[in-house]
Amino acid sequence: YQYVLEEHSVPDGWFAQTQAAPAGVTVTAEYDPEDLTTFRNFRKPDFGYAMIYCKVDNRSKAKDGNTAVPSFTFTVEMKKDGATVGGEYEYVLYDKAPQSSWSTALPEGTAQIGSGTIRSGDTVTVQPEQTVEIIGIPSGTECTVKEGMGAGWTSDRDYADDTSRMTIEQGRTSSVGFWNYYAARTTLTITGTKRLRGREQNSPST
Repeated sequence: YQYVLEEHSVPDGWFAQTQAAPAGVTVTAEYDPEDLTTFRNFRKPDFGYAMIYCKVDNRSKAKDGNTAVPSFTFTVEMKKDGATVGGEYEYVLYDKAPQSSWSTALPEGTAQIGSGTIRSGDTVTVQPEQTVEIIGIPSGTECTVKEGMGAGWTSDRDYADDTSRMTIEQGRTSSVGFWNYYAARTTLTITGTKRLRGREQNSPST
């Protein structure tokens, strides 16, 4: 007889040797894939991920002959227990964004198109339908994200001062999505003179 042991799941906060290591983690332990009786599980590191993306309302997208939609900037503040979180964190830029607000699922076919590093207080630039994912932020960190926009643009009215917040959890991805609208307003002053014709002809004689 041949007995095969299978591990179907691991507890929260852990990942199995057969699973892909979380972003920002390198596994150096070796194992023999022919060994069907030994299982190696690893505790996930005490950090998480922050995902930031923006989308543009269909009525605000560029049309033929119109100026293209601009990029938007996002300033990220990171604090834990009231103190600014130090350190530099890697981020990855993707060419697509989740389909709904607060989602972290990127569409099929999403590709990485850039990368960089960021500190608390730094700003990243994102075009509509793109996503930035920051890797390795300590668990329990509160991230405050403030969007900067050009004249005529506004974001979700749910966000006071175009700012949103999220708390980082161990091994999980937290996200904020901004929906932007173009609603330029202007003031036009019209000056004119009103003339009443026929008043003189119809006025009584004196």
